[in-house]
Amino acid sequence: LAQKLLISADGKFEIENFNLTYGENKLQLKATDLAGNSSPITEQLIVFDNTAPNLEVTEPKSGSVFFGQANLIKISGKTDPATTILVNGLWAIVDQEGKFLLNYPATPGVNRLEISAQVAAGNQIKQNLFIYYNP
Repeated sequence: LAQKLLISADGKFEIENFNLTYGENKLQLKATDLAGNSSPITEQLIVFDNTAPNLEVTEPKSGSVFFGQANLIKISGKTDPATTILVNGLWAIVDQEGKFLLNYPATPGVNRLEISAQVAAGNQIKQNLFIYYNP
């Protein structure tokens, strides 16, 4: 598919209504001036992925009650490799297999845990859990 665009005086251009297919999309770009001089072809790879990552929280179960002086609650589970996991804004460690772990600092009383998994394309999924901590 070839499309001609006009470039603004500051060298910027915009492609509107460009349909990407799922997966890899290779764009080839070339600039040509009014005199017919052309730049070399430049390739740009765009990966289109609109699926949310998997998110399985194995520990703790929602409604769990924790007692004692140690307020660090183990949050663990599994997601897709190369996924970012946040628990109430705190980063969990995700290994190459997608297993994640975070020792979350609970506060006395009910703690709402928002666990989100996000891939580089921005697709995400969230789960909410509630735990109770009594020091």
